[in-house]
Amino acid sequence: MTSSILEYVAVRSRSGRRCLLLVASCLLQPVVQPVWAKEAEKPVQALIVFDVSGSMRQSDPRRLSVAAAQLFGNLSQAGDAVGLATFSDRATPLIPVTSGEDASARQALQLSLAKLKFNGQTTDLAAALEAGLAAFPEQEDSGHRRLVLLLTDGEMDLGKDAAEQEAAALARIRTALVPEYHRRGILLYTIAFTNAADREFLKEVAEASAGASRFIADAQTLHQAFSQIFVGAHDAQTFPLGQDGIRIDDSIKELSLVFAKSDPNERITLLTPGQRTVQASDTADGMSWLSTPAYDLVHMQKPQAGVWQIERTDKTQSGVGIIAESTLNLQVEFGATFIETGSKLPIRAFLEDESQVPARLQREEGQTVTAEVSAPNGSIMNVPLTLQADGSSSASTPSLDAAGRYSMTVTVTTPTLQRQRTRTFMVYPDCLHGSVLPRDSLAAPVKVRVALSTSCPEFKSLAIEAEYTSASNAMQRMLLHATQPNLLEADLSSASGGEGAYVSLLIRGESPEEGAFTLTKGPIALPRVAPVAKHTPAMPKDSQSVVAKAGLKLLKINAGLAILGALGYGLYRAVRRFGRGQWKKKP
Repeated sequence: MTSSILEYVAVRSRSGRRCLLLVASCLLQPVVQPVWAKEAEKPVQALIVFDVSGSMRQSDPRRLSVAAAQLFGNLSQAGDAVGLATFSDRATPLIPVTSGEDASARQALQLSLAKLKFNGQTTDLAAALEAGLAAFPEQEDSGHRRLVLLLTDGEMDLGKDAAEQEAAALARIRTALVPEYHRRGILLYTIAFTNAADREFLKEVAEASAGASRFIADAQTLHQAFSQIFVGAHDAQTFPLGQDGIRIDDSIKELSLVFAKSDPNERITLLTPGQRTVQASDTADGMSWLSTPAYDLVHMQKPQAGVWQIERTDKTQSGVGIIAESTLNLQVEFGATFIETGSKLPIRAFLEDESQVPARLQREEGQTVTAEVSAPNGSIMNVPLTLQADGSSSASTPSLDAAGRYSMTVTVTTPTLQRQRTRTFMVYPDCLHGSVLPRDSLAAPVKVRVALSTSCPEFKSLAIEAEYTSASNAMQRMLLHATQPNLLEADLSSASGGEGAYVSLLIRGESPEEGAFTLTKGPIALPRVAPVAKHTPAMPKDSQSVVAKAGLKLLKINAGLAILGALGYGLYRAVRRFGRGQWKKKP
């Protein structure tokens, strides 16, 4: 059953107060819980904004930051576009984001990065963020994932002559620039390099744009931040590069291996399944090998299936494998896209064979699936997934009690392959408070109410239906309407209530960060009918004296009647005695 609905849009008035606007909308279909949703795959448009202030010479004397940024460009895939801008005293665009995906554009990016000079005098973070906005059109682009990567080793510093302007510049970032990132759907990723960077501020502005921030203390590991951002932006499948070898199955058509190095002179060797030794100076067909002081990047086209052994002098170092193309892919779906504190998030994961038409779920022998959930406070939750009859695996997280951004890495392992996929999600403070108000009688309507707290995001749209289910399973739906700012209500007039009756809230909306979402809250049991207490009106004070006087008068009348009664009774006895002759004298 469908029903005509109205949506309300949460907006801000000039005074900053949230208000509700009613607008016509479409039909609201019944909501099924959970509603599985996976991350949409999109090509990436990225701008690297590089700090070229003079302090970078001391922070990174070997220019490993340049090699780290070059890694991001080398990992880019078909359809991606990567641009470059620098900042210090001012921002300077070098490579436009729309430069294209051909080899010449990527080569131009690598050369521009290699030529960077760290000779700036100040660190103008506002100019850096303005450059990020200027790199993209003002209109939203649903076909690409836009992001800005800001690398800096400092804090806002406009120099001694303009120090009094720094507070205003920081305020403009918070109140004007970052909201514009959010409005345009541009994700801001900040890399706080060394302890001299303003870590708290960089984290604040990144998360406000729905992006993320990373702190890197040592230039040797700076490339890891760029590779992690690349994996997250592409929602790419990965696998770890440990000492037990690399399991490559025949579904993988293209991949990249990134080996982290602590020793710049380390030589890494791979042993193919065919027992051939390959290294940077001697590669196999379809393979390229780039060696830098901080990492080695190995790119493979149609790699040989089987176990590849890794031979390294530094046994403590590892890396990551990034799958660029495969016909067997790990899919991860969440059972909710808008999550509130105290909720449990349903997870569903499966291997999908895209070589079949249509694509179908693939179940491998000895398959295990686990999820590792990282909370905003750094705590880790390990969640094993249970295999289902259709070949998928599912579970629910423990209660997510902390608000903030979570990260989840799902790993599927079989004797012949390993896949990982990392997704992030936001948990909001409890913001949609549903309740059913008490009634005076069973005949009274059931009033359902939803209040929006100040912790709610700025919804683009929101529609809420109350679904009433009686004890006999009869159902009724009613749309909630905005009765005042941040309050929606509905009266279910025919709901009789009784034991076993309840109300569920069916919510559909759209937030700037999560996009369209559906949510079910409840069931909410109907409160017991409150008995109507008989109430006697209080008597006015001036009436109390009148009553007292009347009572006293009545008391006097009763006393007089009592005396008259006694006299009458005495007279009656006297008359009887006279009639019997008792008054005669004795002889």
